[in-house]
Amino acid sequence: MLYPNALTAIIVCVTFAIISGVAVSLRTYAHRVLLGNSLRADDWCIVAGQVIAMAICIMGIYGACKVGFGWPLEEVARFGVQEDFGKMILASHVLWASSVSMVRIGLLFYYRRLFVTKTFRLADTCMIVLSTLWFLVVALITTLSFSWNISLGTEQYSINFFGYLIAVTTLNIALDIATLALPAFVIRSLRLSRRKKAWVLGIFALGGL
Repeated sequence: MLYPNALTAIIVCVTFAIISGVAVSLRTYAHRVLLGNSLRADDWCIVAGQVIAMAICIMGIYGACKVGFGWPLEEVARFGVQEDFGKMILASHVLWASSVSMVRIGLLFYYRRLFVTKTFRLADTCMIVLSTLWFLVVALITTLSFSWNISLGTEQYSINFFGYLIAVTTLNIALDIATLALPAFVIRSLRLSRRKKAWVLGIFALGGL
């Protein structure tokens, strides 16, 4: 029997796996087949991000069926799957950070092909470095075994963990906004009407979806 929240998790995983898979497949097909271009760094990053995202979805479906994802906490304890549940949460957290970082870095590499000014490339490189550092912080901040070994108590944390979660999420949103806003500084200097600039900015803003 699937619990309501577990069923919701499965539906969400399947839906977004299909939508993102189709989007990345069409993008890759357009670049490789329709335009005849070889896959470049940005393409590989986005494909890698999609593969990782698919792994997260598969893990979510398995977790909802077998190891407590979306289950009431008392049921997780009753079936004795706390350790497997903790391992799944840890793995999905690291994979999420990996997927988000790969897609963001792929977009930044794509910008480098469109905008070649020295100032923009410097800013773009800084964003790539910051995104990489953000991923490392998410992946390495705590001892792995803490995620499923509750007997360790709070000894594994050298910082306020909930404060860390808020900081990581806030930084992720800030990096996303900065990445999407980066082309605006170049587009603003183009010799185009305000209406055309707005259209171009709107196209880039679609990345926010």
